[in-house]
Amino acid sequence: MSRKRVSTPTDREPESAGRAGAQREVGAAAESWFSRRAGGVEVRVRVVPRASRQRVVGVLDGRIKVQIHAPPVEGEANRALCALLAEVAGLPTSAVRVVAGMKNRSKTVFLECAELEMVLVRLEAALTEAASPSCGGRSSR
Repeated sequence: MSRKRVSTPTDREPESAGRAGAQREVGAAAESWFSRRAGGVEVRVRVVPRASRQRVVGVLDGRIKVQIHAPPVEGEANRALCALLAEVAGLPTSAVRVVAGMKNRSKTVFLECAELEMVLVRLEAALTEAASPSCGGRSSR
């Protein structure tokens, strides 16, 4: 006879540990997705290639989740990722480069910028927009 485990308040995961909760993290609580560096900021990203649309989805497991059209072939996905992040951050494409995870879905991207706070505000605005129910919610197909 197997027993059903009853979850108690002490052994439950925090609300933000769930998939939906983690994607809505923004601001000070979500600072794990970026690191300030000399001359810019490093952003940890989880890429979903061959997606139907290009967008920032939210924060998942300490990384910004990004969907892109491009397939992961010959650096196409990396170039598309850099172009999307540059657009969102208001930077030229040449100021964004993948510094780790060239052949992996989990990547670290460096955004070279003089106005670090402005770039972070723009990225957080994209995350907030992605978390809003009208944009970031899943369809019930």
